Amino acid sequence: MVALSPPFTAKDMKGLFNKVIKGVYPKIPAQFSSDLSGMIASTLQVDPKKRPSAEQILHMPVFIAKYNEHKSELTDPMADINLLGTIKLPQNLALLNERLPEAQYDSDLAKLLEEPAPKKLTNDYNSMPSSSSKRQIL
Repeated sequence: MVALSPPFTAKDMKGLFNKVIKGVYPKIPAQFSSDLSGMIASTLQVDPKKRPSAEQILHMPVFIAKYNEHKSELTDPMADINLLGTIKLPQNLALLNERLPEAQYDSDLAKLLEEPAPKKLTNDYNSMPSSSSKRQIL
């Protein structure tokens, strides 16, 4: 995922199976640290017993360092405001309807409105049919 492509690729399932079983995959791009490469290598171990759990990954120094580096971005209330500034709207919002494509779901909505509403489900045991029917259900 770091390289924006899956670690194992093949033309068919048999080829993919063989690559996964061998555990051979391309190195991640050089722009990433050797620590990250090591973490990825540990998660792609062929033997599942040798792979770290999610809990263990969260405690790896490389993960903690990156988490702390980006923690301020995650908790910064101004980050959302800055993101909103990237959305471009016309000054006259009436023009927005002219520029957006027509809705494609009107016919589906009409069909849904014509269908009868489903019966309300209940978890109330007493509202079930007679006791003989209850035995059949149970």
